[in-house]
Amino acid sequence: MNLKLRFALLFTSFVAVILIVSSIAIYVLYYNFRLQDFYSRVRNEGLTIYRIYKTAASTDTAKGLTKQNKYALVSQSIVIFDSAHNILHKEPDTAYATLSKDFFEKTRSKTEYYYRQNKRECVGIYIPDLKIYVFSSAYDRYGLRKLQNIKLILVGVLGSSMLLAALLSLLFVNQAFRPLKKLSDQMQRTNELSSAERVEEGKGNDEIKQIARSYNAMIERLKNAFDSQKSFVNHASHELRTPLASMLSQTEAAFNKNLDEAGYRKVLTSLKEDQQEMIELTNSLLLLSQYEKMTTSNDWSLIRIDEVLYDTIKAAKKIFPEALLTLEFLSIPEEENLMIKGNETLLRSAIRNLIKNAYFYSYDKSIFIFLKADNDKIEITVENSGKQVSKDEMEKLFIPFFRGMNSIEQKGHGLGLAIVKRIVDVHKGQITYTATGADVNSFTISLYK
Repeated sequence: MNLKLRFALLFTSFVAVILIVSSIAIYVLYYNFRLQDFYSRVRNEGLTIYRIYKTAASTDTAKGLTKQNKYALVSQSIVIFDSAHNILHKEPDTAYATLSKDFFEKTRSKTEYYYRQNKRECVGIYIPDLKIYVFSSAYDRYGLRKLQNIKLILVGVLGSSMLLAALLSLLFVNQAFRPLKKLSDQMQRTNELSSAERVEEGKGNDEIKQIARSYNAMIERLKNAFDSQKSFVNHASHELRTPLASMLSQTEAAFNKNLDEAGYRKVLTSLKEDQQEMIELTNSLLLLSQYEKMTTSNDWSLIRIDEVLYDTIKAAKKIFPEALLTLEFLSIPEEENLMIKGNETLLRSAIRNLIKNAYFYSYDKSIFIFLKADNDKIEITVENSGKQVSKDEMEKLFIPFFRGMNSIEQKGHGLGLAIVKRIVDVHKGQITYTATGADVNSFTISLYK
């Protein structure tokens, strides 16, 4: 059973329960009203006959007067008894007159006793002053007929209403589920080639519209992931093709020539450089691929950012002996302000990449690192003096394999800043580039607590 039919049946069931309960309530209320009303009429008829009998000079006179009663009920039967249960008067003469002892006892104790017998409504009335019993009964032909009509009407209305509720529920469910049907069809059509399609969101703010917006947001993320993957594969294959082609051409040239020992050493040295370049590129590609799949973790421990900086600077000096690294605190921070939740290995990698980038693109190999820590965030700025990036290139700095005009004379693959950006994103931080003053380049990492 699909979800639409299930909702339609559930809605129809709710309506059916309400209609059934309402119909039963109407029937019971009318039944009780009819019964009480007819009992009242039977009682009044009994008292009327009793008054006629009481004021008449004789029983024959009373019979003559009661025959003129135009308000008599259908199959009306009224009998008047004395205290010894003897019949004093009955109307009509064929009236049912044999009553049990229990009837007289209950009538005397209750003064008015109501009950139903042989489809007739019966009332017993006791008049204490004269110790007289009045038995009055009649058949409610018209009331029962109305009751039967009410029953038929309620059954007809109930059946037609349930049928109408079922039809309306199907129409309503189809209308309500139409966006979900579109969403389902869209999901079935969505693949890497059709990820640009979107579901119509509408202007409302109900749950279905929220699902549509969430779906469109998911499709946007998938599209970005597909585009990033395509770009990554294209650039990676291009970057790998270059050193491989260089190595192949050098090897073929060495085979085609009779080189001396110095010549072969030169070829091997060049091949070694290309191999090191490939190793570095492959490691960078693996790192970037790993960081792309990484998300923030709540299990990270607290680390001191100044200790991370000191260790990274110490390691960088070993790799780049000519680098002049300077760490400066922009303010005197409290010890707790230096603490932040993060992955120490990843943060070291990000800072090391910024130092490496600043070293290769610096005029004088001087690198300044500034640290600012307060209650809300920590800012790490890596600054150097070198050729600045143009405004058009600033937006592409953190795209994998992008290299600006200032990097033409330097070896590289354009992956360092992309790795830094992903590490910062994993920590839900921000990285920005600013070009200030005379050839001053600044990369600032902002980590929020």
